Amino acid sequence: MSKARWKVFGASVRGATHVRRQLPNQDAWCDEVRSDGTSPVIVAVSDGHGSEHCFRSDVGSQLAVEAAVTECKLCLEGLSIASPSEIKDTIERRFLGHLVRAWKDRVKRHSAEHPITDDELARVRATRKTGVENKTILDAELWRAYGATLLVLVLTETYALYLQLGDGEMLIVSDSAVPTDAEPSAIIVSRPLPKDDSLIANETTSLCRDDAERQFRIRLQLFEGRPPALFLLSTDGYSNAFESSAGFEQVGGDLLRALREQGLEAVSRDFTDELNHVSEQGSGDDVTVAIVFRDDSVQQMASPPSSVHSQKQNWWHRLFGN
Repeated sequence: MSKARWKVFGASVRGATHVRRQLPNQDAWCDEVRSDGTSPVIVAVSDGHGSEHCFRSDVGSQLAVEAAVTECKLCLEGLSIASPSEIKDTIERRFLGHLVRAWKDRVKRHSAEHPITDDELARVRATRKTGVENKTILDAELWRAYGATLLVLVLTETYALYLQLGDGEMLIVSDSAVPTDAEPSAIIVSRPLPKDDSLIANETTSLCRDDAERQFRIRLQLFEGRPPALFLLSTDGYSNAFESSAGFEQVGGDLLRALREQGLEAVSRDFTDELNHVSEQGSGDDVTVAIVFRDDSVQQMASPPSSVHSQKQNWWHRLFGN
């Protein structure tokens, strides 16, 4: 069986509410993929908290995705001959704590190079329950200032690794293994990780928490045959734009169909504009979406170039017309 070849695309846009309030985009995403598209592939998405306490979370999210991609790449090199059970054990017991510390090291370096300003320090003091006027920011307050969530997807030839801390969404999109006459190319959309019941309202787990490494959700998915066709990672500004969970899940299948009907160039061309539309018509939050798809799963079913124009009826309108 030939090696799977992957392509990655995505976008991150400043939320409509943030534009009106003159706030920065507090989302970030980053990827690592070889020039020939073979694995390993690493994609990370992060959402900075953006509250008054988390006044540098736009930087914190960027540091989070950079740390995730760098440290996952190094970890993969060390686990190249490990068994699945050894990989999962290493991730759970050692790597997650290492990843959190790597993020905190980056936060320390950034704060040393860009010292907390008097205005920022005033915000920290305003959140303290005591009247202490100490001008030294505590470590816990520093982590909180940069607080962010983190989603990570790692793809190899034999497995997918999913890591998630905090809110956000991931989808797996696969072709049905048992097509029928009525549905010769049925598409199955699933979520790789169970819902975190501790995420209530605007509360979320975070890299800034003392117990961050214990709050990660993790799954190691071994591939049986060909890997799934497409993976989607997004911040909650995207999923919250949908009226229902089912409506959000439908976007996974629609994206795969659109790639097959129109090709990557057509789908990605207006991606940023359409995410802006999602924010304006939906949650108003920053919106970040990263897509990873197996190239052969799109090419083998792509429509002839002559039919693409007639098929293009703005698939985004179908998704977000509600």
